[in-house]
Amino acid sequence: MQHSVPDQPLRMTRRAVEYLHRVQPPGLDLKPIDMALACRNEKCTAEDVLALGTDLNRQCESAVHYIFVNRS
Repeated sequence: MQHSVPDQPLRMTRRAVEYLHRVQPPGLDLKPIDMALACRNEKCTAEDVLALGTDLNRQCESAVHYIFVNRS
């Protein structure tokens, strides 16, 4: 089955979230990431995600650290 081009970003996002769950980067809180994906699937709102009060700076630092340590 061929997917339309508009579906591709969402598929890539789902794959990225699946990857994060497999590797569990230290310090990265996956709950807001899961909720943001749910938001893209119209299962919650952006306000729901923001209400978590996630420290976005810490999330970014954790992601950058993971990428830096695991680069090839």
